[in-house]
Amino acid sequence: MMVWRQYNFMEMVRRLAIAGGVALAINLPFILWNPHAWLAGILAPIADPMFPLGAGIIGLSLTPFLPIFPPWLYDVLEIGAILFALLWYWRLCKERPEAAMLLAVLPLFFAWRSLPSYFYCSAYPLFILLAVKAFAGKSKQPRQAVDQPVRLPFDHDEPVISDTPAPVGVQAALQGIYYLRNWATAKLASILPGLSSMR
Repeated sequence: MMVWRQYNFMEMVRRLAIAGGVALAINLPFILWNPHAWLAGILAPIADPMFPLGAGIIGLSLTPFLPIFPPWLYDVLEIGAILFALLWYWRLCKERPEAAMLLAVLPLFFAWRSLPSYFYCSAYPLFILLAVKAFAGKSKQPRQAVDQPVRLPFDHDEPVISDTPAPVGVQAALQGIYYLRNWATAKLASILPGLSSMR
């Protein structure tokens, strides 16, 4: 959707064809080996009778707060959430492309089964994207803030390893590590004199 909004429809189709070709190449040996078993495995979460469980609203239905509604109601809620997420992302994808990581898992909150593991996959990418946004927002020149190390509280002079800037996610992770290390060093420096005076 973001590619369609930022480029054009044909670029979106081209990228979908590439992604679909990769997915087909990975699945093709299993499709050829046993098409029926492959299809049954893919459709199992939809076709198999599974009991309600999860961290979404179904979690409240397993407590005295809400009754367990018929399965079709959760389907309606999930489809409505999917449509809402798609329309919302259509409006804000140019300004906030990272919202895809949140809106992609939002409909699962309304599903008949919404296991916590369904949400784990978005946590780390969301952290990286928000960290990069936060670091870039602290500078008057956002692009420069991403390409060069950002000075953090308690940060000491760090040696420059390479002139080539690291990928955005790597820089965000490293800056977080530098911050935590320098914070811990400052805390230890303030605690150790007090401990030595207690002897």
